[in-house]
Amino acid sequence: MWASIRRAAELSSSAMEAGIAAIRVGVDAQDVAAAIYADLVGRGSEYPAMAPLIRFREALLQEHVTWRSRTVRPGDAIFVEMSASVGRYHAPLTRMAYVGEPPAGTEVAAAIASDGLAAVAEALVPGTPAGEVYAAWQRVVDKGLGHDRYRRHHCGYQIGIGFPPSWVGGPHVVGLRSDSRWQVRSGMTFHVLSWLLDQEPADFVLSDTVLATDDGGRLLTTVSREPIVVLV
Repeated sequence: MWASIRRAAELSSSAMEAGIAAIRVGVDAQDVAAAIYADLVGRGSEYPAMAPLIRFREALLQEHVTWRSRTVRPGDAIFVEMSASVGRYHAPLTRMAYVGEPPAGTEVAAAIASDGLAAVAEALVPGTPAGEVYAAWQRVVDKGLGHDRYRRHHCGYQIGIGFPPSWVGGPHVVGLRSDSRWQVRSGMTFHVLSWLLDQEPADFVLSDTVLATDDGGRLLTTVSREPIVVLV
């Protein structure tokens, strides 16, 4: 099992980088999806439980919406969320690529999101209630934004063996929510999301697959967590 999850994380990371490399002015979003699939399948992934989710800034808040035929233009921001599948185990991650100069405040938002992700990983220690893991993320976000009005329904969820239409490993999403009382166990694997949406200083999305160990969470997906800029 662990070998499958780690291999899925390697394939996810590679396919994400292939998709980002395909983004440039004049390219259609369909070509970005094709680059992701070519890398996934070409390197040995099975069919993923969910198609890569690719959308532009104007559809950023429409979760689980994926690509349509749309040409990349200067100033675009392109959201990509996807996962490989090995033995039906998945390892999803999310990144956003900026075509040209990112909006003002993106560096600050990226730092908040990255710190939030790190806080969740540090809190994923066996015996910790899931609600406390969420609280660790929320504290970082509150401090970074300078207020406590931003909330998410969760900052991640368990993943496992997955078949379409979901990679969560079962019929229900078992989330890291503010009111969750179940406890983390060593060996659990999570898709951890540290997203800032519709907030100042800027939108920023970041997610990775994280394995809970006795010493805290271990990040398995490896794509850069800095703002990703595509040169025009």
